[in-house]
Amino acid sequence: FRFVLFFFFLMIRRPPRSTLFPYTTLFRSISGLIKDICDRKQIEEKLYHFATYDELTGVYNRRVGIEFLNQELKKMRRGKTFLSICYIDINDLKIVNDNFGHESGDNLIKFIVQDIKSAMRESDILSRLGGDEFLLIFPDCRLREVKSIWERVENP
Repeated sequence: FRFVLFFFFLMIRRPPRSTLFPYTTLFRSISGLIKDICDRKQIEEKLYHFATYDELTGVYNRRVGIEFLNQELKKMRRGKTFLSICYIDINDLKIVNDNFGHESGDNLIKFIVQDIKSAMRESDILSRLGGDEFLLIFPDCRLREVKSIWERVENP
């Protein structure tokens, strides 16, 4: 902070080119600082997004999914609530990748994720563990409710 004020002081003490010179220089310096702060904030938001979400599917990544699972397990133990967990593995994705290319495999993964998300409740958590593996967390959900949700996934 002292450096910034010292910098402004030096800018104002320079010989003026016009009567408004010190004020325009001060304004430019402040607007430059504001732009730098805004740029930094945008970079921080991008880093947060990359650290939280899977790039291909847009769902939570493995690290965040495991964190949510640990939180929900703690809530379940404390509050004696229900918790259901579903592990999803897409069968024969390798065959799709080998025969039709990885782009087709990626499109298949995206399509399946969209089906799962459309059947989920708002409180449910979907995360991609890696490749073709997903973790679906159903907080405060009994088995019959999970079966109902899964039927909507299987029969959209």
